[in-house]
Amino acid sequence: MLLTITTTYQPATDLGYLLHKHPARVQRFGLGWGDAVVFYPEATESRCTVALLLEINPVALVRGREHQLSAYVSPQAYTVNSMMSTALTEVFRTAMAGRCEKRPELVNTPLPLETYMPTLPCRGGESLLRELFEPLGYTVEAHEIPLDEQFPEWGASRLYRVRLRHTIRLYELLRHLYILIPVLDGAKHYYISEAEVDKLIRQGQEWLPDHPARERIILRYLNYRPTLVEQALASILRDEATPEEPPADDELPFEARLERPLSLQEQRIGAITATLKSLGARRVIDLGCGEGALLTALARERAFEQLTGLDVSLTALRIAERKLKAELAKGRVRLLHGSLLYLDDRMQGYDAAVLMEVVEHIEPTRLEMLEQVVFGHAQPRAVLLTTPNREYNPLFGLQPDQRRHPDHQFEWTRAEFEAWAQRVAERYGYRVRLSGVGDAHPEYGYPTQMAVFERGA
Repeated sequence: MLLTITTTYQPATDLGYLLHKHPARVQRFGLGWGDAVVFYPEATESRCTVALLLEINPVALVRGREHQLSAYVSPQAYTVNSMMSTALTEVFRTAMAGRCEKRPELVNTPLPLETYMPTLPCRGGESLLRELFEPLGYTVEAHEIPLDEQFPEWGASRLYRVRLRHTIRLYELLRHLYILIPVLDGAKHYYISEAEVDKLIRQGQEWLPDHPARERIILRYLNYRPTLVEQALASILRDEATPEEPPADDELPFEARLERPLSLQEQRIGAITATLKSLGARRVIDLGCGEGALLTALARERAFEQLTGLDVSLTALRIAERKLKAELAKGRVRLLHGSLLYLDDRMQGYDAAVLMEVVEHIEPTRLEMLEQVVFGHAQPRAVLLTTPNREYNPLFGLQPDQRRHPDHQFEWTRAEFEAWAQRVAERYGYRVRLSGVGDAHPEYGYPTQMAVFERGA
């Protein structure tokens, strides 16, 4: 996997200062699934080229996966994809941040730059490539690569040989490549989580809001995950909450179509808020609070005196911190970094604990640990818990072996959920009542299941 950047700015070897990589050296960086090698095929006063070569270790790439054979023969190791984006941030981190102590004047100097990618996947063809780069001022040269030159009847692949030319600041080029390479490929080599929103904001805040294809970029970069897209739109597009022209439903992957018509997130938050108020809860802890959607809603209610959010993701907590800045300053809300699988005295002393769409992300073998932490150790007066109803999934167009989210470790039927809830209630001295959230179906029930546990007889 290869990417090169060439400049004719003179002296051209100043490129080494900006990248913090000396033109006379070959440097190697370990990336977990392989190595990134930086070297300069040419370095003269009139022309300088830096090459970023990724050597992928196929064993490391598939370690821990079930279907290893297909991954071993994957073309990922040879095409410019999200691994290259990861390498850019690891190898050229300082350059992407726009810092150069030795030659600070170079940082904001537009340089004539040419980027070459010999095998760039483009799900959308050359038209998408131009749609993404030309509004940013790039001259695009693209050549479609056939599946096999010996068998032209097989047709073209989705790979292109691409050159991008622009007079631009180096850090701007690196940030464009970081976001747009995986957008073109339409896939990433790692799981898409809340952290991707933070990355998108950080690398795209200066140029993405004004890009004519900004909604499409955000949707593809976040793999059409509705919650993440909503957060990114709110942050990057400032006052805009939804795309101006979202793709038609039949053009989206099934993950993006699942809950959008139902607005289940808002309905869950509304049901939880009403239940907490009916219980008279004053001190509430949101376990697995994520980016603070529930906490933000609860903070608007005067009935709650103390609100706490706990999550294992530092990135999610940073986003929640931005949302809740005013309430954090008042001391009414606090955020904690921690895990639901470890005993933590900070969870104790609350009227109610909420686990909104959390348990299904826990491996079944570790679910008993969560039960001990929440019901046995924290022991709030009430526990509110929501989780998907697997029986409802056919109404989302899912196959029997499909789940609503790739990170879900399981999804319960109504009978399974009831059996689990009754067992936990009996074991830890709670009584439980079950209900649902969303539009009920006469056969399949509610899309979201809800259990309210209360201590005492």
